[in-house]
Amino acid sequence: MSKLRLTEQFNDASKSVHSISNLLVNSRLLVLFTQRQLYARAIACFYFVFKALEDALIVAFERDKSIGSLKEVIQPLFRAQAFEEDLIFYLGPHWRSQVQRSAAIVAYEERIKHLLETDPRLLLAHVYTQHLAMAAGGQIIKRMARKQMQLEDGHGTAAYEYPEGRPSASELKSALKTKIDEVGTTFSEEVCKKLVEEHCLVFKYNNEIITAFRIRWQPFLKGLWVLCTSQTAVKITVAVLIPVTLGLGYQLMSR
Repeated sequence: MSKLRLTEQFNDASKSVHSISNLLVNSRLLVLFTQRQLYARAIACFYFVFKALEDALIVAFERDKSIGSLKEVIQPLFRAQAFEEDLIFYLGPHWRSQVQRSAAIVAYEERIKHLLETDPRLLLAHVYTQHLAMAAGGQIIKRMARKQMQLEDGHGTAAYEYPEGRPSASELKSALKTKIDEVGTTFSEEVCKKLVEEHCLVFKYNNEIITAFRIRWQPFLKGLWVLCTSQTAVKITVAVLIPVTLGLGYQLMSR
């Protein structure tokens, strides 16, 4: 059996696909921030993902002891309700009529349903990837969203907020990693291998969802202008900017 902790195995196996995912996200962020409704429709994509995952986890907590043992560290990380708050803020109470599932989102939802019925333990790979991202990189997105869209504190960034007086995002993230490593020691090598493979698959699903979200020329060009004329440009390396403008730019456009 591998001497690496389960979360270390996750990280080692996903380095390449994780880098692609980061590039796809970075290439779209400033574009999304140019229009609040555009940003809302984008985060709605992952609302559907978190909703499906968290609904499945509620069932899995009772169905599988290994998942149930992590309930106390997973539930505080739930994001679906917070996503709904943001969608109401940006799109109003009838936001559901303004967003839709792509085929990529539906495929992800079906994967989650399949795992719940066949091996709920593999849902841990999705928890680790999705909820950890919100508690870590989501904090950076929150600051960027507030700055670029000129949001007041507490408005429009509920998905990245964690209640005061409770464990911070960093503490929740650390607790989740610790518990996943603990339960990982009880799994066979075969199960750990499946979990690692599922972790990499999560990024592929994410990348397909991001790629399927089309953005028109106008906000794309406006986003590039903001990038080139603001201090944010200093933080974006040439390694990111060139692929965005030359390679990924085409994928952003709706035909």
